[in-house]
Amino acid sequence: MASNYDELKDAREVDKYLYDGNKDLMEKTQQCFRYTTHDQWDEVDKQKLISEHRPVLEIDLISPKQNTLVGIEHDFRSGSEALPFEGGDKKQAAIATFVLKHLDLNERMSRMYSRVFKSIVTCGIGVIDNHIRQGDDYMAEVDPRRDSPFRVEIDPQGLEPDQSDWVYMKRNRWMTDDQIKSIWPEADIVKLRAGMGEDEIIKAIVSDDLDYFEGSGISWSYYIDPKRAKRRVAEIYERKFSIKDFIFQYDTGRVFTLAQFLKNPITANMLNYARVRNQTNYQPKDEKELVEILQGSQVNGHAIIKRQAKEIHMSIFTASAMLEKQKKLPYNHNDFPIIMAFGYLGEQNDGRMRTSGIVEGLMGVQDEKNKRRSQALDILNRAPKAAGFFQLNKGVTKEDLESMQISGEWVGVRGKISDFIQERDQKFVPILTNIASLEQQAEIDATNIGGVNLPMQGVASGSKESGIAAQTRIRHGMMGVTELLDNLDIAKIRTIKQDFSYIQQYYPVSKIRRIIGSEDLEVSDEAITQFLNTYQSTKYDFGINEESSPTARRWQLANAMAMLQYGIPPALIIEDLIRLSDSPNADKILQEVKIQKSLMAQSGTSQLEPGGGQGTPA
Repeated sequence: MASNYDELKDAREVDKYLYDGNKDLMEKTQQCFRYTTHDQWDEVDKQKLISEHRPVLEIDLISPKQNTLVGIEHDFRSGSEALPFEGGDKKQAAIATFVLKHLDLNERMSRMYSRVFKSIVTCGIGVIDNHIRQGDDYMAEVDPRRDSPFRVEIDPQGLEPDQSDWVYMKRNRWMTDDQIKSIWPEADIVKLRAGMGEDEIIKAIVSDDLDYFEGSGISWSYYIDPKRAKRRVAEIYERKFSIKDFIFQYDTGRVFTLAQFLKNPITANMLNYARVRNQTNYQPKDEKELVEILQGSQVNGHAIIKRQAKEIHMSIFTASAMLEKQKKLPYNHNDFPIIMAFGYLGEQNDGRMRTSGIVEGLMGVQDEKNKRRSQALDILNRAPKAAGFFQLNKGVTKEDLESMQISGEWVGVRGKISDFIQERDQKFVPILTNIASLEQQAEIDATNIGGVNLPMQGVASGSKESGIAAQTRIRHGMMGVTELLDNLDIAKIRTIKQDFSYIQQYYPVSKIRRIIGSEDLEVSDEAITQFLNTYQSTKYDFGINEESSPTARRWQLANAMAMLQYGIPPALIIEDLIRLSDSPNADKILQEVKIQKSLMAQSGTSQLEPGGGQGTPA
């Protein structure tokens, strides 16, 4: 058993490994967010220009493109449903669909995904915190939330975006001493106070090991922020592999853990039968004891097999104290509860995954736009209001020249004005013309690089552009953001699968019954129990599918209406038209249409026509 000091030492080593591996990524992420929060100028350049009384302009080219992509995701946003693989899976899929609707109550998860997508568009990284939480009823609650990319550090050697080959992850939080003590009352931490010197701060972090930061490349400010009186609390996640015993069932070929075997009603009855035969209520401690009990009661068909199992362990430390020793997370899904979503993916030969959003490629043209516009305004401000360029060696002093440049005023001088003033002719205008052309080119480059063309932003690319041409340009532009939307969908599916695992692990039958209700779906408690005990149901019983978004339904409705113009009888597509409409009474209307069609079929009427007509629309 490792001591607290050894565990703290190991935690610091992993902490430093992840810090070094994510340093460049964090700097890039910070820079990307700066460009979307109107903080685009480098602070040194900004202060220099301000001290020289020169303009510092920010003409934002990035935010409209960022907001357009987020709006597109919002426009195509839809809920999820479970589709059965076979006819016998319909009841399970129906229960799963009700659970999905409950998880997305009031579009809670949909809004969370939109915030994650905005982070993906900005810096190429989105974070979903999918830990189980305590609900209002003090029971376990599934409540995924968006987390900040600045708080999470990923495995530098991980190459798979689904995190399947990752070994480490880390999440940082900055907390006060009182917050830490409220969660971990036994935490052995030195209380922070105002006016602490550097040696005192370092001692508060590493006790007597004052040389800890020498050559480490990490500053003490990475652990403690004395100005805010906060210290960093790090959650370190580690994937471990071990050889474990599993229960193998010969008849079905299924593999169970002890908890899964006891929870499944069919297999649990086998153990109850063995208890009755042995006249005992013995509770097996592990898989091996369970198989021995079954075999001793002539309940054959089970054996112990050894398999490599993955587990996620978590430890929490801060500065000089271990707050929680490393231990296995209790979740059955055995995966990282911090789910990452990525943007455009790439690789280099250093064995690391590269990810980016749209902002990184637009930084250069944004800087060009800002600097050229500021330069042009500076020239206009410094040129005299009614004159041209002045020469110092023609009787005008430096002070006179500065006065004319800053305020634009004329100064009184002797002699002819033409002796010391060169009239503004072709020397001044071409500079502004060149600047204007460079600005226009920057805007064109931003459109080409950002992948968001003018029709996608609601701007016609030509004065005579038709609607069909605009729709074609929009479809072509959408191809450039397909990877972003696909990677978001991957994160959605991973989140939903983890949530189903949580529900099967923590939710009782009564809670599922309340989610379903008593009117919309008639289902027995046995079916709910089967749903809660059917592990890997999203792999064998039903799949997760996105429903049609309002935008997609509008397009489908327009296509269906176009079919009427080609002479398709309304009776053939009337149900599709009603189903695709946004009418709140669509279900009732559809049911009435089905009844009318049934009555017409009995009376020999072949078509459903308004007013009993038999014609087709022109």
